[in-house]
Amino acid sequence: MTVDVVPAEAVAGESVEVLGDGFAPNGTVRVVLRTGDGDRPVAEAVADDDGHVAVAAVLPDDLGTRYYEVRADGADGATASGSVSVTAAEDGEPWLVPVLAAGVTALAVALVLGVARRRPAGRSTVDRR
Repeated sequence: MTVDVVPAEAVAGESVEVLGDGFAPNGTVRVVLRTGDGDRPVAEAVADDDGHVAVAAVLPDDLGTRYYEVRADGADGATASGSVSVTAAEDGEPWLVPVLAAGVTALAVALVLGVARRRPAGRSTVDRR
């Protein structure tokens, strides 16, 4: 029996494909993610006539960054495991916050400079008639 997880690296909340062989033909296969807090069901499928399984599994979005065991349990008691390297969702795009902050700052500076350039020096905007 075998289980492969594709891709082998993913961000929490993303979907991976779990591919397995050697299960009972037309039997139910339950896919769980082994965490420090116990098993978390992520997918269920029925094996084909040859005992092959291919099912999409969504990784929980609250996972921390580390390797996790992915276990497929057949209804007949057969079990096979693979693994996936997960990056926590908040760690997945660490560059995004500073880039957005820099963009907003640059826009604010451009607006201030644009307004300052439109007023001629020494002229008041108050009408003194």
